[in-house]
Amino acid sequence: MLIQKNGVTITCVDDWKRLAPPKSDDQWVEGRSAFELANAWCGSGTPVLPKGLQSLLESRRETQGLSVVEVIPEHKILFDAHGGEPRNADLVLVGHTSSSKVVVTIEAKADEPFGATIAQTLADALERSIHNARSRGVRRVEDLVRGLLRSRTKGLPHLGVLRYQLLTAVAGTLAYATMEGASLAVLIVHEFVTDKTSDKRHSKNADDYNRFLHHFTGKAISNDARYELVGPVELPDSSPFRGVPLLIGKVVSNCRSGAVS
Repeated sequence: MLIQKNGVTITCVDDWKRLAPPKSDDQWVEGRSAFELANAWCGSGTPVLPKGLQSLLESRRETQGLSVVEVIPEHKILFDAHGGEPRNADLVLVGHTSSSKVVVTIEAKADEPFGATIAQTLADALERSIHNARSRGVRRVEDLVRGLLRSRTKGLPHLGVLRYQLLTAVAGTLAYATMEGASLAVLIVHEFVTDKTSDKRHSKNADDYNRFLHHFTGKAISNDARYELVGPVELPDSSPFRGVPLLIGKVVSNCRSGAVS
């Protein structure tokens, strides 16, 4: 397994910080997601697939026996032609099973929220369009919603309350899988419970994650299924992202003092 950034090999946490740092230095703190993700992969001094992540991948026939070939942290992925911010995946990996090429993207979280809701994001885009007629933010939100989310039926959460970051995470995962010629795309939220995180915020994030999956898959997510890979998710017939099956899952690493691994 090779972890690299811009062609340079990463073998330890210090390499990761130097070659693939987060957007700001204050995010690189023990107990927060950027540091903990690097530590999970390189903390032993030798790059390894984190145990919880490996167990999650082994839980599905489609991803069993995945041999990881390449890992890239802090990877920007273009998912549309609207010129806005690309998807900044905390980590992408490419691997192979006995029958498939698989792309996995990781969204790392301590207890940081999943950003603004779709409604908030759309309102902000409308505000920008008032001052800049060339702004394509509204069109981007519209295209993502139409391309990824099913028509709302009775019982599904309203799309306005869904977290926009999860929507772009799905788009980026599917776009990267298409670019790599993969036959399976997997999006995983890797949550770190640490001495610096709040159980209340973890619970809020879990609610947001479950609400998104409920709408996206059309099925309510039970507590027993929260940490499983769900899917493949069926996209709208007109979606530009159709063609690569998508699984979504979550893994939780408890890094608190005294926690049993």
